[in-house]
Amino acid sequence: MSKRDIIMIAVTVILVGVMVGGFIYDRTPALLDRTNPFEISEDENLKVVAIEKKGITYRRVYYEAKLAIKDNYWENYYVMIGELAGTTGKLMSREEYLEYEQKALSTAQIKPVPKADGIVWMCGVEFDDHSLVYLTSQEADGKTYLYIYYNRK
Repeated sequence: MSKRDIIMIAVTVILVGVMVGGFIYDRTPALLDRTNPFEISEDENLKVVAIEKKGITYRRVYYEAKLAIKDNYWENYYVMIGELAGTTGKLMSREEYLEYEQKALSTAQIKPVPKADGIVWMCGVEFDDHSLVYLTSQEADGKTYLYIYYNRK
């Protein structure tokens, strides 16, 4: 084996290690836990339905996630997130939400679809390096979802 072959093998092993590390670091539960003030992966009442990620593996600049609230009690998240954020957020009717969606979520791919008489709750949280917007929505399929919009500054 030549010196060049040994260098190529070492570089290949290092690159595979970086790729495996990136895969582990960027798993959806790890990403959500790392960027939110509470452990989403530990909450058995939440199930990730969809997620859209933007940016490179080790530095996501944006994501939007839809999580099903299994017991449909969105109020628990209203209280918990409100306490963490130091605000109660805002309750919106379907019409108010649709107006907000046109202004703020026009480019989002994952959006709430609230039922006609459903309530949407929204809370924005600012951190030094990123911001989060949480939405809960009672939807036409009879389920309640928690939406998270993450944006790195």
